[in-house]
Amino acid sequence: MMSNAPVTSPLPRRSSASVSGLLCAGLIAGALAIPAAAAAPVAKGSFGPTAKYTGTGTATVQRVNGRLVLKTSRNFTAQGAISLRLRLSTQRDGKGGFIDAGVMRKSGAQTIRLPRSYSRAVHIYAVAWCTSVSEPITVARLRRP
Repeated sequence: MMSNAPVTSPLPRRSSASVSGLLCAGLIAGALAIPAAAAAPVAKGSFGPTAKYTGTGTATVQRVNGRLVLKTSRNFTAQGAISLRLRLSTQRDGKGGFIDAGVMRKSGAQTIRLPRSYSRAVHIYAVAWCTSVSEPITVARLRRP
């Protein structure tokens, strides 16, 4: 026998305004994941030694939310570095034809937002540049994946 009693939910009802407010709060807080297809690699390379120093890990350029970023792998290291900046360069030594993309940590995974002036066709090297000694510490040749 079926009952005609109304079905009640243990959850409180939310208005559409409060649901959209929660969605916006989640977007602002970065709670929503980026779909894998949106983060497809644009360029990728492995960090290797320079004349005096060495480094390990990978650099991956990806388009995220319409902007290009460079992500380093968890095993990224720049041995011998004191203070680092990321240079995107036309030359392996990072001394000419470069744009500065900002501060880098000496190790670990990190995401660095690339300047709009970055061009994958022109800036083919990611250089971990030590500002203390004015030399490249480790370099990755960025290639199409």
